[in-house]
Amino acid sequence: MQKKYQIFISSTFLDLKSERQAAQKAILNLGHIPAGMEMFPASNTEQLTYIYKIIDDCDYYVLIIGGRYGSLSETGLSYTEMEFDYAKKRGIPILVFLHPDVAKIEFGKVDTEADQRQKLHDFRSKASSGRIVKDWEDAKGLEAAIITSLTSAFTEEPQTGWRRDTEEPDEKSLRKISNLQSLSDAHRRAAESAQNKLRGFEDLDRAEIDIKFLGNDIPHVLQFSGRRILKQILPLLRNGLTKIDLDKSLAELIEHTTNDMMGIECPIEVSRSTLEDVFMFLEAFDIATGDTYEPWKLKEEKKDLMKAVFIPNSSLNPSSNYISDDEIPF
Repeated sequence: MQKKYQIFISSTFLDLKSERQAAQKAILNLGHIPAGMEMFPASNTEQLTYIYKIIDDCDYYVLIIGGRYGSLSETGLSYTEMEFDYAKKRGIPILVFLHPDVAKIEFGKVDTEADQRQKLHDFRSKASSGRIVKDWEDAKGLEAAIITSLTSAFTEEPQTGWRRDTEEPDEKSLRKISNLQSLSDAHRRAAESAQNKLRGFEDLDRAEIDIKFLGNDIPHVLQFSGRRILKQILPLLRNGLTKIDLDKSLAELIEHTTNDMMGIECPIEVSRSTLEDVFMFLEAFDIATGDTYEPWKLKEEKKDLMKAVFIPNSSLNPSSNYISDDEIPF
């Protein structure tokens, strides 16, 4: 009877969604079981502990590295690197897939801060040390590389796996069965916990919003934290934020960001879907109320946000809708 292997997929989350789907497809096509936190990425210690339990029950560990290092834990390491360290400590066979040239990765899916880029460089070196690494440049190529690598691993490093059998299951198999039976409930509880925490102001940094726009008629995507977006639009929320106001404010944020990062100045056209995404963010965090016909306004009970993420109006530049990081201390 053929074994079924459980294979953990580790990577940063939002920037590698299509690549994670390709990895899942590759594993399923081989007839095995993909595992990973698709319901929510690792973002705090409680969830990381749960992820460790999932890794414990996996036979192989697949690491995909693109252009981002990932969210940092209190230790200063990314959650992805902590997953890697744990899998290595547990002696689980690790297969690493690296994008060969970060400079060629789509703009908006790479780290822009020097310290994050250095951490990514160090992690790439660490993950590559002492093992064969496969390159990938797109989701299709990644899928093929994973199929080839896993097929070899199954032969060269066979693991316990899962097997339908009439024999009495051993202790490890019983534990796997028990974990599978409780997986749905555990996912639901963890997702509910994550959602509740994301509603707190302290988690605004982990809420990421893709800002889609045209620059010189070329589509681009930039990703900002919920806190950074809120910094930009909070002055307007006091008196009422319309789509026109939001469009102008985001355009100025994009112009300053692209100019600072790349030295490029060009007309900006923010996509309509992005405007809707920002309004959905305000609603999801219960920050403001509004609709298609009424301007969005900060909720009265959320006035403490002014203290948490904003400073007095007198310190702002009255001639610009752009709010710089220097003007708002964090």
